[in-house]
Amino acid sequence: MARGPKTNVPRGVFICSTDAHNTFTNAAYQNMTGCSQEELLGLRWVEHVHPEDLQEVWDQAITLREGGLNVEFRLIHKNGSWRWVNCQSVDMPGCFENESHVGIIEDITWRKEAEESLRLSEERFALAVRGSNDGLWDWDIRTNKVFYSARCKNMLGIEQSCESADTLDVLINRLHSSYRDCVQTALKDYLAAHKTVGSPFHIETPIRTSQDKYCWFRLRGQALWDEQGNPLRMAGSLSDITERIRWEEEQERLIANLAEARDKAESAAKARSEFLAVMSHEIRTPLNGVIGMASVLLDTDPTPDQEECLETIRTSGECLLSIINDILDFSKIDAGKLTIAPVPCNLRSLVEDVGSMLALRVEPKGVELVVHYDSPFFAVSVDTIRLRQVLINLIGNSCKFTHAGHILVNVSLLCKSCQKQLKATDFWECRSCSKDVNSFKGRELDSDAKHVKPVEYFKFSISDSGIGIAEDKLGLLFEKFSQCDQLTSSMYGGTGLGLAVSKSLVDLMGGEIVVESREGVGSTFSFSIPLEIDVVSEKNRHQVPLLYSSRFQARPRILVIDNHKITRQVMCEQIESWGIECQCSGDVASALKLLANRFHVAVVDNVLVETFQKKLQIKRIAEEFPGTKFILLKPVGHRVNAQEAYGFSCTLSRPLRQSTLKDALLKTFNLLGFKSFEEASRPALASSNRSKAGDKAQTRRHPKVLVVEDNKVNQMVAIRLLNNLGCTVDVACNGQEAVSIVDKPVEYDLIFMDCHMPVLDGFQASRLIRSKQKLTPIVALTAATMESELEKCLECGMDDYVRKPCTKQELQRVLHKWLDWKDEV
Repeated sequence: MARGPKTNVPRGVFICSTDAHNTFTNAAYQNMTGCSQEELLGLRWVEHVHPEDLQEVWDQAITLREGGLNVEFRLIHKNGSWRWVNCQSVDMPGCFENESHVGIIEDITWRKEAEESLRLSEERFALAVRGSNDGLWDWDIRTNKVFYSARCKNMLGIEQSCESADTLDVLINRLHSSYRDCVQTALKDYLAAHKTVGSPFHIETPIRTSQDKYCWFRLRGQALWDEQGNPLRMAGSLSDITERIRWEEEQERLIANLAEARDKAESAAKARSEFLAVMSHEIRTPLNGVIGMASVLLDTDPTPDQEECLETIRTSGECLLSIINDILDFSKIDAGKLTIAPVPCNLRSLVEDVGSMLALRVEPKGVELVVHYDSPFFAVSVDTIRLRQVLINLIGNSCKFTHAGHILVNVSLLCKSCQKQLKATDFWECRSCSKDVNSFKGRELDSDAKHVKPVEYFKFSISDSGIGIAEDKLGLLFEKFSQCDQLTSSMYGGTGLGLAVSKSLVDLMGGEIVVESREGVGSTFSFSIPLEIDVVSEKNRHQVPLLYSSRFQARPRILVIDNHKITRQVMCEQIESWGIECQCSGDVASALKLLANRFHVAVVDNVLVETFQKKLQIKRIAEEFPGTKFILLKPVGHRVNAQEAYGFSCTLSRPLRQSTLKDALLKTFNLLGFKSFEEASRPALASSNRSKAGDKAQTRRHPKVLVVEDNKVNQMVAIRLLNNLGCTVDVACNGQEAVSIVDKPVEYDLIFMDCHMPVLDGFQASRLIRSKQKLTPIVALTAATMESELEKCLECGMDDYVRKPCTKQELQRVLHKWLDWKDEV
């Protein structure tokens, strides 16, 4: 009797009859198919073969008679999944009852998956190699045999059928002779140093190809070592990098060329800067003599013909100076070398200084230049040099193109909420939108605001009644070297740089500039810039109101008599902002009627004085109205003789300055018995204090000044201008003389110091003077235009600087600033 089959074999076992029906299956086979023994019995075993593999199984079954079946196919599980199996079966007739065929099935899914994964990996690798255009190599270090891929052989020019080429020596011999030792040494060091798998080997070198030319290749590889650290195998890739090397060499050549060009450009820029500095100095020095001496002679009561000639010399020199400044600044702006350096200043004084200087240009034409500072704040931080230059360019432009009427310079604060212009009286609240005046209210003024510096936008407008600009020409105004048309250029001249430079400067200060114009009517140039407000200075200024007390009940009343409407309006508005009653008149007839109503003070334009006298048929207007104090309003630069000044308490110059107007009114009110709150609150001074104050006032009127200057012409100009301003002047020809003079007991109120002098320059002299604890203000006299030299002046101990050519107005500014100097005129 035959033995039964075992059921616990780990592989699947089935026994079937000659017609392939199952007669027995073990547990492993049942698990592979998901069917029970009862389900499998009577079924043909081939019913669990995947349909796509069935044909191959039948084909293999034909070989049963020749030795058995050995086939791989997919076995279907009852749940529809399938697994790869290997089936081996043989005929065994007579071993079991009615059975003739025994098969063993082994699960080989893991092997098939590994084979598929390997196939995909090799396929991806082959695609990557073909895509990267690299060649592969595999070096058996023990036998020195190297496998070169077909692509690698093509790259090196090795024949595909050449078996003798499969050694490392083939590659080594193709290396460029100057690189061969380097590559061999690097390879040797790599194999010796890397005992375990580390970073890959990498080197770039020229290799000879089939065309007997050298191309650049990158060799990369990774080695394997045995447990003893002996290298066994190294494989890697070969990449053609010739194009990259050529590109890098071209880039290096371009970079070298650019570096050379940069060095040349920097050298040229340095030479240009040095040339501009020298040129500026050389041009400004003789201009200082021309403009300065013309100004001195104009103060000596010349004849009308002489005055006309001198005025022509002075204005021509100023025009030349303006052109030079524009050219120098354009050069710096174009080179990106111009920077903005804000400093604390009184903005109102700065604008009024520029207005007074430029009023001289239009006074002969009868054009009225009016400065209206309509902002509640004066103390700001701004680049005074650049702002002054923009104002000179824009106001000077109006002076050039205005032949009758007026030029109005208006400065106001912009409300952040509605962008409307604020009035000087809008200190707390904008009357347009009822919002707080920007960020400057209450908290800043009432608290310790030492470090608080709010930024506000100031608007500067220059309006004129000049020739105007055609609408289609407005777009050209701010272009470099452009003017509206050839006719304008030929009639008025100019470089076409002033407005372009002004726009660039306003842009650098963080603002914008715009223009509105109507041909034949006039133009308005406006620009807005952000400025920091000095809260402490404003706090102190606003603590003392300009109101008056009197032995009379009525407030002081003022009458402004001027035939220029804008001048009347600006003056009245300013006077009323101080709490004083003010009325205006534009002609003599109406003025006479108003004067009959008794005004305490009357401000009279000098043009109307002669008309008054003719109307009254008397010699002096003051004789007709003895209860009224009269102030004479005269053009800037106009000298008033004793006959003209008779009967007037004091004189004022157009364009009006707020400070001089206030001082004139205070002086006149004192004559009438009025006192300001500030004055009324002062305690009586002791006689000794009065004496000291008198000495100080005398010093302010006649300060003692030392001028340190090596150029004889500049010495003469400085001495004459300062003497005319009431100063006592001593001169030193170089820095060494200045140091020696300052060491003497003589005390100087102010030192004007030239920067470039023989023996000892102004910078070294200032340091030596400061080292001796001398606190005398030192003001540089410089022809420099470069910020670096101006900064150098301040760094060496100087307090301020005046640019050559020196003007009377600039010297007055310095005396006012450092000595609280008062002009006697």
